[in-house]
Amino acid sequence: DGNDIRDLRIDKLIIWAAIGVGAGFVCAILSMLIFYAFPKASIIFANVAVILLTLGFAIWSFANGIWVSAVLLIIVALLRAFVLWTGRHLIPFSALLLKQSARLWKQYPAMTVSNIFLQIILCAWGLLLIGVVHPTARRIWVEDSPPVGIIFIVFLFGTFSIYWTTQVAFNVSHVITSGVTATWYFCGETNMPSNPTLH
Repeated sequence: DGNDIRDLRIDKLIIWAAIGVGAGFVCAILSMLIFYAFPKASIIFANVAVILLTLGFAIWSFANGIWVSAVLLIIVALLRAFVLWTGRHLIPFSALLLKQSARLWKQYPAMTVSNIFLQIILCAWGLLLIGVVHPTARRIWVEDSPPVGIIFIVFLFGTFSIYWTTQVAFNVSHVITSGVTATWYFCGETNMPSNPTLH
């Protein structure tokens, strides 16, 4: 079975990671253009899509007998729907800020450059950790031996590290974008620094 993790080779993982990075870059550019053209529709679509996906996973959990997960996912979907419904009057303001963020993204290319730089660091760290975690995972599945001692610590560190690094990179990207947008919002167009990304 070619889809089994035991058959995956590190070179295939790197190729798939590169394809994922390329696809992610294209999707990011397209999403920014869509946010600029249709900000209100983008907000509504994204929220409804998350609710439907959450309900879909709840149905899948029920079908597979994972009751706790199914109930929690239904609660999350209902809360998300409640927040969307009660906050619907804020969508026009959010759409204005989203459109402005997309406009500022085009106006200040340093936002894009800094976010690309962050993603390159994230990808490099991810590829390094694939080299650390993947052999251990193969050993666990192929040799059917549980990780012990230092191998377990390295495996645990690698897994936690990729999660942590991913979250930090995403949040720094969000802070860069929201910081530039907040500078525009509070200082005004005429008082913007020449390079608000580095300011």
